[in-house]
Order: sequence, then C-alpha cells, then structure tokens
Amino acid sequence: VSPRVWTYVGDLDDNPNLADYRGYCDLRMTMGWARSLQLSATGRLGDDGNRGSLQLDLSYPLMELFSGSLSVYLYAQYFTGYGESLLLYDRRSDALRFGFALYR
Repeated sequence: VSPRVWTYVGDLDDNPNLADYRGYCDLRMTMGWARSLQLSATGRLGDDGNRGSLQLDLSYPLMELFSGSLSVYLYAQYFTGYGESLLLYDRRSDALRFGFALYR
C-alpha cells in the first residue's frame, strides 16, 4: 500500500474546484507476483465525499510466454469516477483500455 499526497501549485483559475473532485491524496495497493500476474488498485476521494475515482490495472509479463526474451507487459485498465483528465475533471467517466506497457 502506498499513499501519495498531492499539492496544487499556482492559481487554479482554469480548474477552480479541482480539489473537490481529485482531493489531496490517493491510495494505491498492488498485489501479485513480480514476474507474473499483478493487480493494482488506485483510489482517490475528492473533498466532496460523493466524488472520487477508482482505477484498476492488470498486467502480465509477456516474457513468461517468450522465454524471458521480451520485456513487455500485456495490460488492461479500468477507470471509473471523476478526475481522469484535467480538462474534464468535473465529469464522471468510465473507461476500459487494453494495450501493452514497457514497465509497471
């Protein structure tokens, strides 16, 4: 479990109520094996208690399939909640993505 604390620097004229949706910290928990399947969950709760987000990341190293010769991960991500992007931070969104990652 690894908490991260956020500080907003400068003026927030473009995003005046950003902290209401993203808050000031998030909590990340990872479980699994270093050279196998890994699941990571990141939760964030905005200042307003009914706003927050959850992101789930699932990864699997392809080097296990190709005898250790390829350092790439098969990756799936699910996001639900507020604050996925700074542009649309105040709109709720749900997204499911699949792809490849170079590290996790």
